[in-house]
Amino acid sequence: MDPGLNLFSIVLLLGAAHGLFLALALLHAPTGNVIAHRMLAFVIMILALDLGNEFLYQSYYYVQLPYLIWIDDPLEFLYGPLALFYVQALTSAGKFRLSPDKLWHFSPVVIAVILGIPFYSLDAAAKLEFIYAETIPVGAELAVDGQELMALMFLVQFAAYLILGIRELVLHTRRIRDHFSYTERINLVWLRNFYLFLMLMYLLFVLIVFSPQSFEISNQANDFLYLLTVVMFYAMGYQGLRQPAIFVRAQHELSEPAQHNEGSDQKSDTTPIQKVDKYKTSALDDNTSQLLLQELLTYMDNERPYLNCKLTLPGLASQIGISTNYLSQVVNEQLKVNFFDFVNQYRIDEARQSLADPENYKVNILTIALDAGFKSKTAFYTAFKKHTGSTPNHYRKSLTQTD
Repeated sequence: MDPGLNLFSIVLLLGAAHGLFLALALLHAPTGNVIAHRMLAFVIMILALDLGNEFLYQSYYYVQLPYLIWIDDPLEFLYGPLALFYVQALTSAGKFRLSPDKLWHFSPVVIAVILGIPFYSLDAAAKLEFIYAETIPVGAELAVDGQELMALMFLVQFAAYLILGIRELVLHTRRIRDHFSYTERINLVWLRNFYLFLMLMYLLFVLIVFSPQSFEISNQANDFLYLLTVVMFYAMGYQGLRQPAIFVRAQHELSEPAQHNEGSDQKSDTTPIQKVDKYKTSALDDNTSQLLLQELLTYMDNERPYLNCKLTLPGLASQIGISTNYLSQVVNEQLKVNFFDFVNQYRIDEARQSLADPENYKVNILTIALDAGFKSKTAFYTAFKKHTGSTPNHYRKSLTQTD
C-alpha cells in the first residue's frame, strides 16, 4: 500500500485547487451580493477540503499522514446551513446578518466532533486498518458506532436543509412578484434547479446506502456520483459569481412601516375592503385606499411607466409620491393581483394595440414586446399566454384573418 498518483486522485487534487481558486474569486468579487458571495465561498472551501482528503485516501498518502484521516468530517455539517444562508442572503429584502440567533445551526458540527473523538483517538495503524482493510480493529467498536451515528445524522440534517432551501426559493418567487415587474436574472431559477437536482442525487445516494447488497453500485459508480456532486457545486459557484444583487434599491422601502397618510382618519362611506393578513395593522383606510387606486390608475394611463422594463414597486411609489407599503396594499387588496401581474397587464394591452395596428403587421414580435416594456421574448410569450389565453402569433393571425 505505497502512496502514488492515479488519474482519479489527480482529478481530485486539481478539483481541490480549483475550488480554492473559485472561493477566493467569490470573496473578492467586486459586484453582486457580498454576504451571499461569502457564504458560497465557505461552502466551496469546505468542498475543496473534502476533495483534498479524498485525494489523500485515493492516493494512499494517508499512510504518511494518518492523523488527517477523516479530520474534515465534522465540517460537512456546514454544507446545509451555509447553503441555506446563501439563499437567504440572496433573497432577503433587508441586509442579511449572521446574527447570534443563527448559531444553533452550527451545533451539529460540535456534536460530530464529539462523536468522532473515539475514532480520532485511535493509533495510526488502527485508522489505516479501518479505512483500507475495512475491518474493525480490536477495541475500536465505539469509534465505529460514532462514525455510523455521524453518517446517519448527516443524512437527516442534509435532507432538512435541502427542504428549507427549496422553501426559501419558493417564497422568493412570490416575493419578487410583489416588488418587481420582471423576473429575468432575479428569479434564481438556476439555484432552484440546482437544489432539485441535488435532492434527486441525495435520494439516489440514500437508495444506494440502504439497498440490499445485490443492488449496491460499484466503487466506480460511487466515485462518479461523488465527482458529479463536485461539478454541481462548482457550477453553483460560477453562477453565484454571475448573479447580480436582487434587492439593491432602497432596501428600507421594502420593509418600511406603513405611515399614516393625511386624510386616513376619514371614515369610508364605501363597502369595506377585506384586508390581506399582512396589512391588518396598516393605517390605510378603505376610502383613502380607493382614492390612491384612482390616482394610480390615472398615472398608469397618462404616464405609462410600465414601458420601463425595470419598473419596481418602490420606483413606481416614488414616482406617484406615496408609500411603498401603501402602493402594495392598494394593488393587492383592491385589484387582487401582485405587482408583477398588475404591470404586465398594461404591457400586454400595449402589445395588443401594437399587434392590432395594420402598420405593425410586419414588425417583429420581439420588437413589439420590447417596446411594450418586456425584457425578453420568453417573458412576453409567457405573460401574453397567461393574460389572453393565446400566443402573440396566433393573436396576430386571428386579426389578419378577420381583416
